[in-house]
Amino acid sequence: ERSFGERQVLKGIDLHIPAGQFVAVVGRSGCGKSTLLRLLAGLDQPSRGRLNTGHGPLEAVRDDIRLMFQDARLLPWKRVIDNVGLGLSGNWRQQAEEALAAVGLGERAHDWPAALSGGQKQRVAIARALCMHPSVMLFDEPTSALDPQMVGEVLETICSLAQEGMTMLIVTHEMQFARDISSRVAFMHNGVILE
Repeated sequence: ERSFGERQVLKGIDLHIPAGQFVAVVGRSGCGKSTLLRLLAGLDQPSRGRLNTGHGPLEAVRDDIRLMFQDARLLPWKRVIDNVGLGLSGNWRQQAEEALAAVGLGERAHDWPAALSGGQKQRVAIARALCMHPSVMLFDEPTSALDPQMVGEVLETICSLAQEGMTMLIVTHEMQFARDISSRVAFMHNGVILE
């Protein structure tokens, strides 16, 4: 559960996600979807209840979880390859190049973020997350800030990750995408998973 003062945003959420499963969470704005992601990513703490993995508290594996926001959050003064390598140490360039190739942007490594479309920026952000070798990826409305023609390329990238067996949870308004691609769809309403 998660409350903010008197307002209870999440109420008795019980969601089990097996390793390798792709779960979509859908529901109206304000129903608690993003709050759920923030709890899973460790950006917030539950008011009541526990977050667990199959081996103990979720907190113990927090470094294996990456949250993708609605916007790419790239640094405009760093080239694409350097944005992907943020937070990496040692000889990271090959790793960053491989991650860019995995999202179909290997040829854009030395471009500035300003030269990319919105969909390409989101794919660079996904590449940056992949460099951390996460076991779980969380996506918070990754296509909401994109023009319709750019949505497809980001969703295609997410689908390819799902096919590789990565555990993922996506909050989305793309109902057709949620039904077609995810293993399960959780429908939230007023802080509760209805079905």
